[in-house]
Amino acid sequence: MNQLLRLMFQEATTVHVETDLLAAARSMAQHQPGIICILGTGSNACRYDGSQIVETAGGLGFILGDEGSGAAIGKDLIRSFLNLEMPENLREELNEQYHLTRDNILQSVYQLPYPNRFLATFAPFAHQHRHDPILKDLLDRQFNLFLKRCVLLLEGSQHLPIHFVGSIAQYFQEEIKRNSKHWDYRWPRFNRIRCWG
Repeated sequence: MNQLLRLMFQEATTVHVETDLLAAARSMAQHQPGIICILGTGSNACRYDGSQIVETAGGLGFILGDEGSGAAIGKDLIRSFLNLEMPENLREELNEQYHLTRDNILQSVYQLPYPNRFLATFAPFAHQHRHDPILKDLLDRQFNLFLKRCVLLLEGSQHLPIHFVGSIAQYFQEEIKRNSKHWDYRWPRFNRIRCWG
């Protein structure tokens, strides 16, 4: 990437290539320390000192982690669909929107490239039906896992501002903030949670 940017911007004297997590940290917290969380197709979190990332948590990918991400939400939703745990009306609506069969789901997850992106395509359905008890429980479980396995592991999560960025963070602000209240004993100043798209 560095070489490509140097070719494109030959007049540039310095080129820096960094991670999306550092970009999120610098755009959200700017020069202030904080906890930065990305919730999109995948998920990741870090502690930022106002200049650099000093600690990370999560980012294990959709097989080992990515709690709270679009891929993890989609994986739970599809598992519920395939195991007939989802109410019939939701199963029918999901099938109508996505034309699902067991075979095309398994092929998309196990044989085609980018299964995480395939699974994340079901996040809009979860958002559309987020008040249904089954999907509310699914979303609560995912966001609680993210908070427990990523955010709470970071030093300073008790007192630093916590910033969320990404498509899932934008569309599920209500759910993220609701689930954050379960951890009030760790986050006494709940109003420090900020979500952006």
